[in-house]
Amino acid sequence: KEGTTRSGSGRRGGRIRRALVVSQLSLALTLMILAGVNFRTVMAIRMTDPGFEGTNVLSMVVELSGGDYPDEESRRHFFDQLVTAASAIPDAEGAALVDSRPGFSGEQRFEIEGRAVVDSRDQPRAARTVVSPGYLDVMRITLFRGRSFLTQDNEEAPGVAVVNRAAMDRYWPEEDPIGQHIRLGGESEPWLRIVGVAGGTEFHESGHSLEHVPQIYLPVSQHPRRSMTLMVRTHNEPTLAVAASKSAVWSVDPNQPVDDVRTMEQYAYDAHSTDYALLTLFVAFAFFALAMAAMGIYGVMSYMVSERGAEISLRLALGAERRDVLAMILRSGGKLLVLGTGIGLLAALLLSRILASVVVGVSERDPLTFIGVPLVLGLVATIANYVPAFRATRVDPMQAMRAE
Repeated sequence: KEGTTRSGSGRRGGRIRRALVVSQLSLALTLMILAGVNFRTVMAIRMTDPGFEGTNVLSMVVELSGGDYPDEESRRHFFDQLVTAASAIPDAEGAALVDSRPGFSGEQRFEIEGRAVVDSRDQPRAARTVVSPGYLDVMRITLFRGRSFLTQDNEEAPGVAVVNRAAMDRYWPEEDPIGQHIRLGGESEPWLRIVGVAGGTEFHESGHSLEHVPQIYLPVSQHPRRSMTLMVRTHNEPTLAVAASKSAVWSVDPNQPVDDVRTMEQYAYDAHSTDYALLTLFVAFAFFALAMAAMGIYGVMSYMVSERGAEISLRLALGAERRDVLAMILRSGGKLLVLGTGIGLLAALLLSRILASVVVGVSERDPLTFIGVPLVLGLVATIANYVPAFRATRVDPMQAMRAE
């Protein structure tokens, strides 16, 4: 009776241990798949061409007060002097202004001369970016057609604009936009002649990919702003030019505040810091779960082998092939692996819906991840399963039976 009780409790303990291993395997697989999808998203974002080159570019926000600069002429004068002073910094390759860093241009409706729009929902839209002459060169944004802005494009000259290629492809797919006229705002606004087609720096998510949106560049002299971001491209590490760039601002106005000083590389990292933090969290938990699953299956298989030591020794003593005994033990662990993998895949498929709103460049059910991760987990679990099984088949069966 006592032996029966021990046997029953042993079977219950074995079932509990196997259930824990299956849970560890399924949890590890779920976390690894979610981490894999996040990793693929981050890589897709990093591989996306931003439309500009942010290396060696320092940026800082300069916002003029309404009291010191009450009219457009005073603001134009300040920013003209600022670009001149910043361009003269010893390590500067060039300097320019933009009303907001890439990725934050406001969208605006516009009108194309000669095209009537019946429904306002069909009216063209584009991101609006106000820049100074030289901005495309400083940011190394490709100019595909026409020209960029010149110093002659001032408040007294006819209004001009540069559109990006996404705008050309959408609104002028079969004609040259150069020379066409557009108008931003109401009928009181002037018509602007398109003088160039350049690359874009604004994106939106379409499905699971990032696409350039239509974008219109406007010269700051014709569209003055109180707040502009100074971009300084340097020959060397841009952080070394922070003091000189601030001095350039203060050489124009000693009392002018300077805010949000960052390199464009730091800005790009900060823009996706949430993605990086989420990825780090998932990866940390995934590796921890993987280690726990590997130790769990190793421990259970070691215990099972020790419990079945007499049986294994007897099989070997009666002439069973070691590879057959090894396969028998591996099948026991393989069943746990298959069950844990199945549950983990199902959980990952259900939880992947949470990632649908944040993944970019890949599907939340990315086939590469859903195939590759189980293979990695299977390899680790197989090794953890193989070690105790291999050791069991190396034991001398006669010695093991005498010990039993």
